[in-house]
Amino acid sequence: MYFLWSLTIFCVYIVDSKVKTNEAFVTNNSFTWMQAKSSCKLIGQDSNVKTASDVIQTVWIDAKATYSPWIEYLGCFQVNRQKKAFSYVTAGKQVHECLQICSDYQYIGIQQTRCICPLSNSIVEINDQRCESKTCVQDNDGLCVDDNEEVMYAVYKKVSIESEVGIGNCLTMVENSAGTDFYWANRCDLRLYQVCEHEKNKTGIQTAEIIHDIWTLSHTHCSSGKLGLYSVTNLQKLQLISNTYYWLGDIRRPTYTFYSDITSSRDHCVAAIIDRSGNLERYVEDCNKSLPALCNHPDVTVPTGGLEVERDHITLIVVLISVVVFAGLVLVLLCMRIKKNHSHRLHSKHPSSKTIDSDKAYAEIRKPDTDLKPISNIYSVQTQSEYDHINHCKNGTENKNGNIYDINNSIEESEDHYDHTNTKEHDKQFAVNSGDYVQISVRINEVSPL
Repeated sequence: MYFLWSLTIFCVYIVDSKVKTNEAFVTNNSFTWMQAKSSCKLIGQDSNVKTASDVIQTVWIDAKATYSPWIEYLGCFQVNRQKKAFSYVTAGKQVHECLQICSDYQYIGIQQTRCICPLSNSIVEINDQRCESKTCVQDNDGLCVDDNEEVMYAVYKKVSIESEVGIGNCLTMVENSAGTDFYWANRCDLRLYQVCEHEKNKTGIQTAEIIHDIWTLSHTHCSSGKLGLYSVTNLQKLQLISNTYYWLGDIRRPTYTFYSDITSSRDHCVAAIIDRSGNLERYVEDCNKSLPALCNHPDVTVPTGGLEVERDHITLIVVLISVVVFAGLVLVLLCMRIKKNHSHRLHSKHPSSKTIDSDKAYAEIRKPDTDLKPISNIYSVQTQSEYDHINHCKNGTENKNGNIYDINNSIEESEDHYDHTNTKEHDKQFAVNSGDYVQISVRINEVSPL
């Protein structure tokens, strides 16, 4: 039993170490998102994973993204008190959560930890140095105002951009070589020039072509403190440097849906950057881009296109089969041993044959209900079954007690003639001449002469 328990623990250890591991696996090959989705079980909602490599990598994960409406940053305003009180938001998700809270409103107001859904007539411009927008805590792509009791908020207004502008959280404007202006979404951490509002609360536009900076800091490079807005620039013709991108004051946020296929043409695919500590930073990526896949386990199937993939699960199968075969052999050997021991115990119930010594000799007739009686020098055998002894060393005559045998004919001396009067001679050996009769062994105990 101890061995079987040890074997069970060993099997569990093998399976647990091979299958139930917290380690994630990055494929050696690159796939499109759809190929990665069909190649292995992608990791989706995990925020931290353990991989065999400490190299910073970009990988596909099991998630799709749908963008929120675009919102334009209007600046810092005082929001008059109203029936709807503020709601708390999470650091790093201020803009995203406030968009969800105020989904039925045109405006949103954001502090570092609070969100409010103001009406258009409740927003009041103020000249207060404390009313200054700055980067949101743990969100480098948004502007917030520090918490205060004077209800000053960074205020945004929703705007609709119907044209396809690509993937990205912050909006840019670019003029191509033919002189046509168009809009394109980009990552907010790019360093670009700015399109600025000419004067505060004025619709005039100017360009700032001195400093390249990220989106949140680009506001400070405008004399008005604000980037130009899509709702204004799309009505004007600007003189921009050809094929050069400029920041506008419009941002949006993606909403992630995990463990599902793309079902809409407006959905996008989600990738993640894994840092050396295993933390995942998600972002939206072009679904047709080739990236490695982040999988829950190393087994990967070959997607359309015949790409080579890992097949480490074969090793696991071989190990499990080997364990099962080994366990089967052990069980067979145990059964054989148990059967052998049982057989020995059964045989031990019958007295074992003993060598005739000088003191005792035994004679057994292995036939049921048989008695051997000494009559002078003749032994009488009684049996319940009728047996014909005519052809078996018969010199005696029948009597009512059974068949009478002449032991002089049934027992031959091996060395000397046997003397019944002397039972003390120790070197006599006898051979039983039983003919076709069942086994007869002779048992002689010191018989006194009659």
